[in-house]
Amino acid sequence: IIPAMAASLVSIANVPLAAMLFVVEVFGAPYLLPALICLIVTVLLALDVSIYRSQREKYDERQILPGYSVRRVSIPSHWENKTIVDLRIRNRYGLNVLGLIENHSKSGEYQQQVRLNPDMNKRLHEGDILVVLGRDVRLDEFEKRLLEEISSP
Repeated sequence: IIPAMAASLVSIANVPLAAMLFVVEVFGAPYLLPALICLIVTVLLALDVSIYRSQREKYDERQILPGYSVRRVSIPSHWENKTIVDLRIRNRYGLNVLGLIENHSKSGEYQQQVRLNPDMNKRLHEGDILVVLGRDVRLDEFEKRLLEEISSP
């Protein structure tokens, strides 16, 4: 039970050393080796499991159905003051714009405002984020073309 408790603390709190110290302090040194073994096994198993990574560390990709995802795309500088209609994202790439995350800086404070189903005639600003839905192949093509546009003068 004690090693399992240490392993669960590691997976929940993601602080392996604190979990080890907790077990040793509460139950004494005899549980150090079993807790250490559980810790090592837990760390090895957790390396490729996404539940142990924070949302911000993950790639901005969320699969809705097999082959369909939602992705966040930052507005580049050359899209400044253009509208979603001007960009023709749906016509050119077959993607649907689900939302817009506007990044504002008021008096030095950084604020975000989320707009679901945004007005298609709203002017976009560099640093804002579009949330788009579509087939993975089309999303990849969209991101590839966007990178090409950014890198070309």
